[in-house]
Amino acid sequence: MILTYFDKNKHKNLNSLLKIYKNFTTKDYNQEKFLMFINHAVNNPSSYDRFKNDIDTDTKKIISLASKKLSNEIFDKKKDEGMEILFKQIDDVYINKIRDIHFEVYPISKSEIREQIPKIFGIDPKNTKEIEEKLNAYKIIDNSKLLVNACCSKECPYFLKFTESLDLHISKATMPAFHKTIVLNLNKSPEEIFKHIINFDCVMKDGTIKFANYNEIIDDMNKNKDKYLNYIKNVIAKYKQM
Repeated sequence: MILTYFDKNKHKNLNSLLKIYKNFTTKDYNQEKFLMFINHAVNNPSSYDRFKNDIDTDTKKIISLASKKLSNEIFDKKKDEGMEILFKQIDDVYINKIRDIHFEVYPISKSEIREQIPKIFGIDPKNTKEIEEKLNAYKIIDNSKLLVNACCSKECPYFLKFTESLDLHISKATMPAFHKTIVLNLNKSPEEIFKHIINFDCVMKDGTIKFANYNEIIDDMNKNKDKYLNYIKNVIAKYKQM
């Protein structure tokens, strides 16, 4: 194990060093002396330092230090691998959770927003001036009737709370142009609209959307098609009421 620490290329250099050692000393391999020489070379990379500094002959100390360093390197590697696995698991849980709470997102009207503002911001319902100021700060998309600067999912803890990064908030939760596709195809069946959505038919093909990022959502849509068809049906009904 100790020699492995000194061997930076998985024993490739170790075999060469053994041959060099035997060639110049005409002696068989002696572990303690070998460790002293390697330790001296490792700690004194320049020839000047190697000639200037004395060789450490305390092999017990050399072995102890090398063992600790090797153990730390192995631990750090395992720690990094463990953290990578942990963050992947956390990310998977987060994505599943974020999709669940953003599954049923419906278009919203100004009157609906006005009704929610006192509860969202803790404003007195009688304070109409402050309510109107908040209401005017919301930016509603003309065709989809969704918001640019706030989440429309009632299940989301950030429901109707202002944000400057809504795209990032829902980037792994929903298909791009989901509601836009429904709006542009209101008179079609949920089945037809479903196909348009998973084919990205209403998404601008300008290179800004990385379609591969949505493979998991498409798989989920195909796996739970009936659920999505019912969702599309309800969104159509909501639009027709507005």
